[in-house]
Amino acid sequence: GFLVCTPLTMSDEDIDFSTMKKAKKEKKDKKEKKEKKEKEEREDPEDEEEDEDEAAFLASLQKKKKKKDKKATEAAEEEANEDMPDAPTYTYDFLLERVFNTLRAANPGATGPKKKYTLKPPNVVRDGSKKCNFTNFTQICNQMNRPHEHVLAFTQTELGTTGNLDGNDCLILRGRFTAKHIEGLLRKYIAEYVQCSMCYTLDTKLEKESSTRLWSVTCNACKASRTVQAISSGFAATMRGDRKKARNAVK
Repeated sequence: GFLVCTPLTMSDEDIDFSTMKKAKKEKKDKKEKKEKKEKEEREDPEDEEEDEDEAAFLASLQKKKKKKDKKATEAAEEEANEDMPDAPTYTYDFLLERVFNTLRAANPGATGPKKKYTLKPPNVVRDGSKKCNFTNFTQICNQMNRPHEHVLAFTQTELGTTGNLDGNDCLILRGRFTAKHIEGLLRKYIAEYVQCSMCYTLDTKLEKESSTRLWSVTCNACKASRTVQAISSGFAATMRGDRKKARNAVK
């Protein structure tokens, strides 16, 4: 014969879920208690008080150490002051006067009263219809302490004309120029080749360096020096007589 096996069937009513639910609940309760305990330990006021007390204790130790170091430095300074002789006390007025005395000794003309430099106005006289005479040209050059040749080259370049000195040291310029034109020309020359750029005095000297071939203005008061631009020949208008002479020379 044959052995017939019948399958074992179980209904939901035969399975007991209560034990499984109880184990899960106990596990969850243990986890919550553990987290609560850790949170309480972190937020324990006694631990915070202990930390604050420890910080206060350390701060008091640092203060005591600073006081001790301060006392030691003060004691060392007192000992050093006792060993050193009494230093003289200087007032502000005394030190100010001392500085000015040193400046006067080094640069006698820099700190004293400024000298006034006055130039005579240019005297320009018409000579016919095509020429004019600058009668006090050499006198003004001497007052500016500049060579006649340099001032003459600047005058010819700026006015775009030609000129020469006669026997009476009078500058004869070709063209119609007034005293106002010459006065503006002299102001420009003084600003570029006479006046000091640091102390604005006119007590300067013009020198040409042999190595660099550059003109330099040196102040006699503050000893400042600056290079100036060389005078380049400008445009000069050719007159009718010049053209006639040039044609005759070619013939």
